[in-house]
Amino acid sequence: MTHLREAYECGGARGFRYGEVPSAIESALPRWIASERVDGGVELKPGRVWRVGEHVVKLSKPSGAIDAWVRASSSVRAADQHERLLPVRTPNPLLALERRVGRKLAASWLIAEYIAGEHLQSAWKHDPAARATLPSFMALMHTRGVLHGDLNPRNLIWTGKLWVLLDLEGLRRGLQALRARRLFEDQWARIVAAVRDADAVQPAFVEYSRVTTASGDSKAAWKRVLRRARSISARYDEKLRARGQL
Repeated sequence: MTHLREAYECGGARGFRYGEVPSAIESALPRWIASERVDGGVELKPGRVWRVGEHVVKLSKPSGAIDAWVRASSSVRAADQHERLLPVRTPNPLLALERRVGRKLAASWLIAEYIAGEHLQSAWKHDPAARATLPSFMALMHTRGVLHGDLNPRNLIWTGKLWVLLDLEGLRRGLQALRARRLFEDQWARIVAAVRDADAVQPAFVEYSRVTTASGDSKAAWKRVLRRARSISARYDEKLRARGQL
């Protein structure tokens, strides 16, 4: 839990603040919540994510009955993960708010620190420091039990000094942790699929395996990673072809 987690209410939404809220954001929040859009910012994902100055504003909708009726919103869950995951670096949360109709979740908002940097695919190509530090970052995720089910290239950001993990909604907990080995290997398969240079990634995986003893036989584990990477790459290429981008 973060050191500062105080109840906060604005524009008919309730939740928590994790830091001092800038006046510009506080004054705009009722308008954003009412319209379910952010004005005055840069849209990063249509209708979902915006950059406003040094912050990112993310709008989420419940994905099913459990999210709508039972659990805290993905925004609150993601904000509360930040300190638990340290020293794995994630964006500092500022606000996590829920708008409910009765007890049913209608929408939630997460406002967090904007992380400037390059995503994995770009940083891997030209920054030796990014390549050299990836195994230790992945090993740190392993020792902290950080299982990310959607470790695509844009969820790992290289700041020029360190790696930062984004999209904490993709973290897996509970019964899925029983599949930890598979999920750890899937994370590496997604990296191989993104970089599209298995030979370059293999030394990083070997170093990660040496530090964590994650998969026992690292050669057998690497073969499993390659098989999954090929499957992920095939699905990705199919989507690109469908869009006429390949």
